[in-house]
Amino acid sequence: MKKSNKHTSVPTLILAVNEDCFFLSHRLDIALAAQEAGWRVVITCADTGLAGRIRSYGFIFESLPITPRSLNPLKEWRVVSALTSLMRKYPGAIMHFVGMKLILSGNLASRLVSSPRGIVNAVSGLGVLFINPNGRLQQSLFRLLRLFKNSKIPSRTIFQNADDQRLFSNAGLLEGSEAVYIKGSGVNLNEYYPRDFNDTDKPQIKNTDKSSLLRSRLSFKNNAKPAADKKKLTVLFAGRLLRSKGVEDFIQAAELLRAKWNGLAEFHICGALSTNIDSISEEEMNLMTDGSFIRWFGYRNDMPNVVRSADIMAYPSYYREGVPRILLEASASGLPLVTCDSVGCRDTVEPQRNGFLVEKQNPRQLAEAIDTLLSDKRLRRRMGQESRKIAERDYDIHSVVDKHLEIYNSLL
Repeated sequence: MKKSNKHTSVPTLILAVNEDCFFLSHRLDIALAAQEAGWRVVITCADTGLAGRIRSYGFIFESLPITPRSLNPLKEWRVVSALTSLMRKYPGAIMHFVGMKLILSGNLASRLVSSPRGIVNAVSGLGVLFINPNGRLQQSLFRLLRLFKNSKIPSRTIFQNADDQRLFSNAGLLEGSEAVYIKGSGVNLNEYYPRDFNDTDKPQIKNTDKSSLLRSRLSFKNNAKPAADKKKLTVLFAGRLLRSKGVEDFIQAAELLRAKWNGLAEFHICGALSTNIDSISEEEMNLMTDGSFIRWFGYRNDMPNVVRSADIMAYPSYYREGVPRILLEASASGLPLVTCDSVGCRDTVEPQRNGFLVEKQNPRQLAEAIDTLLSDKRLRRRMGQESRKIAERDYDIHSVVDKHLEIYNSLL
């Protein structure tokens, strides 16, 4: 009985993500809120050099031997073993697994130990492998999910879009009220806001807002400064340089508009190189961008200013997204959106209200939508204002945090 009281007096949350940088950019606010609410918070992920920063917030850090893009069974078993050890070290914890790899490994580990009090599975996008949702690999993954699920442990599964929730439901992976819908990972409306806010409109950023201390990883070409000449309109793409994120479609759309808009507008790309199998190389990026009309700025650590300086966000992704964070940030910054009618992306646009949905892998249709916005200042302004209203209604990080705390408490 004493052992039980020990673990109920101070509840433990173990938040498992792929890498330390992803935790700091996407889950820090949730962990801070749980800590403030009295939880002992343990962060486990791969350490790429930011473990010290995570510890500086008062969290316990446990290194996880995970290789995000590896499918090697031996390496995956090391992850399962590490999670099993954590469950034994912190019995009675709430386990929060973010992403499909950790959902699989974490649920298998829970069957081997059965010590967690509850499990939260966060489906934060299904990636390149799920662009075709009927492929054999996807069906194999669903079979593993059904096999690994520990029905004796209460669980919740968080979905960021209705398509993913429907996919899991049709696969027989959800029971009763287990599914929870939270649109995206939230955005700090004090950090992302329209550039035309005056002093009374502009949110006041509190000194206690620790999330403003983030995002200082090394970057490519980070000395370049976007939107230096605001006499020109700026169309922005920001994201990892993957083909399925639509980088090449963005560049092709820009080329279709070059004759009309060269000298009047610029197309900016902010994004780091990736080791993903779907990635675009540095050589390819240098060949496709000219440094004037189409400019590549690499990874940026000042994204609030980058997004706020743009006039249009164009993100033609057909990657199997959760809900792209950059589209939430662009909405909060008061930008009209042009994105694909694809999973996750479509959830951010109310067509004709705050932007346009275009066909996947259709640079011409993308160019037409961008051209419409470049040609009409009033339309850009009206759609941008509607984007901000939608962000205030749906994406506020405080609302997202509150929903997560409700989930954790429901499992105690």
